[in-house]
Amino acid sequence: MQSLGIFGTSFFNCPFTEAVWVGSEINSWTVHLLTLPVRSFWFSLVNSLKEETNRADILLKTVAIFWAIWKTLNTLIFREVDNNPLEVLQAASGYHLNFSSLNSRTALQAPVNNGSIPNATPPRWSPPQATELKFNFDGAFVKDSRTGTGACVVRNHQGRAVSSCAKRFDNVSSPAMIEALALREGILLARRLQVPNLIT
Repeated sequence: MQSLGIFGTSFFNCPFTEAVWVGSEINSWTVHLLTLPVRSFWFSLVNSLKEETNRADILLKTVAIFWAIWKTLNTLIFREVDNNPLEVLQAASGYHLNFSSLNSRTALQAPVNNGSIPNATPPRWSPPQATELKFNFDGAFVKDSRTGTGACVVRNHQGRAVSSCAKRFDNVSSPAMIEALALREGILLARRLQVPNLIT
């Protein structure tokens, strides 16, 4: 089992990810940022595009590429299906086109509530107190291969990630087992961080 820091400082050090970015049409705007962690990469890209007339489209393409890479890495981890960078770029192009077409429709309005279904409020993350850290964990289970991945993220009162971890598990019997293993990884992470006040 290997810990995965997919969106940490090593994200662009991955040869596959680098190949996708180098082959993308947004490479000219991002090539000088590939040594940065993802968060710094994003803010630097946003700032560097302030004068660009097609800024929103470039950012949308960037998000589509991130999503395509994320999905490809998950497919590799959970199904052991490998893709090449061109397939990832094709998928990203499809995501970009789909979102662009949805975004351009003028009829995109919130549905009218006729009273039969109450307006649902999406769940929101609630921050801990300033003296505490909060950890959230989750797991994903693949029944056919009896594998899964558990992940945990620790955040401070400002919502900033302090640390995170993810692990793949084999011979897993149920989603509940993955959730329990993800919780265990979170507890182990808290112990490594020597966190005195931790809430879930």
